[in-house]
Amino acid sequence: MPNQSGAQTLSPNVHILVQGKRLSATEKASLLSVTVSEDLEVPSMFELELVSWDLAKEEFTWVDDKLFEVGNEVEIQMGYDKDVKTVIVGEITGLEPEFTQDANPILIVRGHDLRHRLLRGSQTKSFVNMKDSDIASQIARAKGLKPKVKDSKVKQEYVLQHNQTDWEFLQVRAERIGYEVVVEDKNF
Repeated sequence: MPNQSGAQTLSPNVHILVQGKRLSATEKASLLSVTVSEDLEVPSMFELELVSWDLAKEEFTWVDDKLFEVGNEVEIQMGYDKDVKTVIVGEITGLEPEFTQDANPILIVRGHDLRHRLLRGSQTKSFVNMKDSDIASQIARAKGLKPKVKDSKVKQEYVLQHNQTDWEFLQVRAERIGYEVVVEDKNF
């Protein structure tokens, strides 16, 4: 919409989808802020801050709501007016209720992109007569990711993942053959 000087005024817009369904206007009315932090080296994260108090009913909201269960998929789209783009697809990894004396309770919903699945715990595994691309695909599928891996062509007789997270292991293997590890949305 043009302002008094005739310049176009852009209105910021955000859409939040949980489990593939966009938040309703009522649900979105509780939203105080949305933060997305992107990083190349560690999983990107998001934070949704919600008012967690129903003044009319005098009861807590959202704290036990199935909409914001840990593990639920969240897609955040941001932009201006109707031009919105997906900035992160991840899953809820934590809920933090905050209670203070001078403000309504809030619920902070935290989540990470799906790279966080590759950082859960160090492991020791062996891979026999497999290509690095096949190893990466196997690990991706085991973590619920869709592998889109370029064929590495050379079969390795024996590869050991020794006390490493899947992320550390895959980074080392990829660097060794000039590849890189990328997780975008659900694709690996």
